[in-house]
Formats: sequence, C-alpha cells, structure tokens
Amino acid sequence: MLHTILKQSQNVIKSSFQGAVGHAVWWAGIVLAAGLIATTLVAHNTQSKADVATKRNFDFACNEIRSKI
Repeated sequence: MLHTILKQSQNVIKSSFQGAVGHAVWWAGIVLAAGLIATTLVAHNTQSKADVATKRNFDFACNEIRSKI
C-alpha cells in the first residue's frame, strides 16, 4: 500500500513538473517572438531614419554644387 501511494505521488509530481516546463517553454517562445518583432521594428525604423538623413545630406550637397556652378 505504501508503495502504491509513493508511486502515485511520484506520478502527480512528475505530471505537474512536465506541465510547468511546457508552460515555461511556451512563454519563452512568446518572449523570444516578441523580442524578435521589436528588434525588427526598431531596426526598420532606424534604417528609415538613416535613409532620410542620407538623402537630405545628398540633396544638400547637390544644391551646393549647383549653386557654385
């Protein structure tokens, strides 16, 4: 009888642990996906701002050259 109770307790603990690990992996995946999405958005925004600044500097340089010609 004691053996049966110990075996059932082990099964309950084992299934609870597996459920907790499953949830932890699921949450880790969500956090990873959110981080990748945030990184992509920030990188895109930074690249867009850099492109605008580069174009503005190029246009300024072209206008300076035109005015000197």
